[in-house]
Amino acid sequence: TPQRRLMSDQLEAERPRLRIGPFSEFYHFYLTPLMFAQRDSLTIDSIPRIPEEDDAPSLLVRFTQALKALGNAPTGSGHAIRRVTLSLLFPRFHLIAIWQLFGLASDGAMPFLIAEIVKDMRVENGNVGRRFGYVAGLGTLCLVNTAALQQVLWNGSRCGMRAKIGLAAAVYDKMMRLELGVASSWSSAEVSNVIAIDLMRLELAAMFGHFIWSTPTCLLMCAVLSWIAIGVSALPGILFLVLLIAAQSSLGWRIAALRNRVAAATDARVKLMQDVLLGSAALKVNAWEEALQTRLHRLRAVEHRDIAASLHILTTIEAAIFFAPGVATFGSLLFRRYVFAPDEPLQVEQGFLVLSIFAVLVKQLNIFPRAVKTFDEQLISFRRVERFLMLPEVEAPATEKACSVAMPGAASIPGAEPIPGTAPIPEAEPIPGAAPIPGTAP
Repeated sequence: TPQRRLMSDQLEAERPRLRIGPFSEFYHFYLTPLMFAQRDSLTIDSIPRIPEEDDAPSLLVRFTQALKALGNAPTGSGHAIRRVTLSLLFPRFHLIAIWQLFGLASDGAMPFLIAEIVKDMRVENGNVGRRFGYVAGLGTLCLVNTAALQQVLWNGSRCGMRAKIGLAAAVYDKMMRLELGVASSWSSAEVSNVIAIDLMRLELAAMFGHFIWSTPTCLLMCAVLSWIAIGVSALPGILFLVLLIAAQSSLGWRIAALRNRVAAATDARVKLMQDVLLGSAALKVNAWEEALQTRLHRLRAVEHRDIAASLHILTTIEAAIFFAPGVATFGSLLFRRYVFAPDEPLQVEQGFLVLSIFAVLVKQLNIFPRAVKTFDEQLISFRRVERFLMLPEVEAPATEKACSVAMPGAASIPGAEPIPGTAPIPEAEPIPGAAPIPGTAP
C-alpha cells in the first residue's frame, strides 16, 4: 500500500550512511563492522546505507543533470554518454593516475637495487650493513608497488561499479517511460542483456582503463633505463618488445570486433527466444519445432565460433608474458657480446640489471591485452546504451479538470454542500408535443 511504502521510505531515510575516510578506504576498515559485529543477527536494518556518491538515486539525478548540461544532443555514437559517465567518476577515476605513477616509479628503481646487491656479492667486500640496506630498500619498493597496484585495481573497480549503477538506473528509468510501440519492440531479455553484459564491460573498462597509457609509458621507461645500462645494445630487446605490444594492441582490436559480432548474435537469439515464448501455442499447432531448433542452433553456432576465436587470440597474446622478458634480455646481451661491444667484458650484474628492467613489463603485458579489449568494448557498450536512451518517450498527459457534477436539487438537501469546482446540471426543458413516460412524475 502507499502508506506502507511511505513508512518503508522513511525508515530507509533514517538509516545512517556508511562513512569511508581516506585511511579507512585505503585499508578497507569500513568492512570491519560487517565482519565482526552482530554476525549471527545481521539484517538489512543493521547494515548502513552506502555513501550518497554511490547511491543509485543520487547517481541518476547527477546523470540526468549532466546529460541536460551537455551542449550537444546524443547522436548514437556513445560519446555523449561516455562524457557524462566520466563526470560521475570525477575526481576519483582521474586520481588513480597518481597511484599508477607511484607503481611505475617503484618498478624503475627496483632493477638498480637488484644490480647493486649482485655487484656487492660479486666483489665480496664484506659490508653486510649495506647489503641489508639494499634488501630493506628493495622490500620497501615492493611494498609500495603492491599497494599502488592494489589501489589502482580497487579504485578502478569502485569507479566501474559506480558507472554501472548510474547507467543501470538510467536504463531502468528510461524503460518506464518508453512509448508503447517502442517498449513492445524491446523485450525485457534485451534490456537485461544491455545491463548484464554491456554495463559489466564498462565496469571492467574502468578497472583496466589506466593501463592503456601506462603500458606505453612503462615501455618508454624500460627503453631509457636499458639504454643507460648497456647502451645501444638494448635496441634489439626494445624493438622486440615494441613489436610485441603492437601485436597485442592489434589483436586486442580484433577481439573487440569479435565481441561486437557476438553482441549482435546474442541480441538476435534473445529476440527470437522472446518471440518463441510469446507464440509457443502457434509453434505447437503448426509443428515448427524442428525449424525453430535449427535456427536457434545456427545462431548459437555463430556465437560459439566468435567467442572461441576471441579466447584463442586472448590466450595467445597473454602467453607472451612468459617468454618476452627472457627473449628481449637474451637478444640484447647477445648483440652486445658479439656485435656492438665484443671486446668489453660483460659483468653478471649487467645481465641481472637488463633482465630486471625487461621483467618490469611482465605485469603490463599481462594486463594490457585486457585493457585494449575492454577499451574497445566500452565504446561498443556506450554506443548501445546511448541508442537505447535516445528512444522516444511517452509524453506526460495534460492535467484534466474534474468531470464530476452535482445532481439537481443536491444543494437543497439539509446539510448537503455542492462539490467544489463543479456546477449543477441545468434542468431540461420539456419537448413540445412529447407524451410523458407512464409511471413517472413530471
